[in-house]
Amino acid sequence: MKFTMQGKTYELDESTVTFAEGEAVETVTGMPFVGMGFAILLGHLLPQRAMAWITIKREQPELKFEDTASWPIESIEWSFEEDSKEADTKKGQGKRKKKASPI
Repeated sequence: MKFTMQGKTYELDESTVTFAEGEAVETVTGMPFVGMGFAILLGHLLPQRAMAWITIKREQPELKFEDTASWPIESIEWSFEEDSKEADTKKGQGKRKKKASPI
């Protein structure tokens, strides 16, 4: 997952997230870490802040989660790219119909 903020692009490979970072994300969001990418895709703001925070914190260790509250929502642009292996796997699967939600 990548995001751009103030003209700088950051990349967060979820496989490099430490237990401490993952737990910090869970603490501030109240959500399981495993669902963060999906929550961001759905537009949830708290996961966006949390994932941007742990990524930027790697370069700015003094950054606190509270500091992200004043960032303009539009200041972060997210992008999600499939790796080539995953894209190749999906090529032959065809389109699938969405099932109606019971809600």
